[in-house]
Amino acid sequence: MSNETGEITLSVFGAAKVGKSALTVRLLTKRFIGEYDSSSVSTYRGEIRHDAGEILKFSILDYPGNLKEITPSLLSSADCCVVVYSITDSNSFNEAINYVQTISELGDSNDVIILLLGNKRDLVGARQVSYEEGKAIAARFDCAYFEVSAAEDYFNVQTVFKELLLQVRKTRLAEKRQRKLSAKKKAVKLFSFGGRARSGTL
Repeated sequence: MSNETGEITLSVFGAAKVGKSALTVRLLTKRFIGEYDSSSVSTYRGEIRHDAGEILKFSILDYPGNLKEITPSLLSSADCCVVVYSITDSNSFNEAINYVQTISELGDSNDVIILLLGNKRDLVGARQVSYEEGKAIAARFDCAYFEVSAAEDYFNVQTVFKELLLQVRKTRLAEKRQRKLSAKKKAVKLFSFGGRARSGTL
């Protein structure tokens, strides 16, 4: 999962033309660009300053739309998976459900955090997927859920990713504390038994 530098790794999945790269570039540059070459994996790096002054560094792996490429080893390198769909395209929503289900099944042992993200909220007149439908799927798979517009709203895009990074950091710190606690309990146990692990009854 996370690397030794403290950088948080986000993997972004979803059908073609739902705005995965547009969201990433919007987050990093505040600019909106609508067309991208999505034939290969793109890697981006950036940082967001938390309200308390802390800088959250992250990398984003933007994957082209290919559900078959998701493997346990690919998920093991991610702190969080962002699954994007377009609210104007019900087929992309169905594909997003398949992504979330696959990630939930394959990443179970890695405890990967999942965010389901509906894009193109500005195109409400062409909406095919309701907010309630997205929320229901998120509840079903116990993942976070938001709707945004990469085309019109940098602030909400930044807010969603900032909250996501903070959640990953919180989870990471909790896991670190748990490992320290487990190591401490093990050390106490070994000390109690004269420095050697024993079995049987006393």
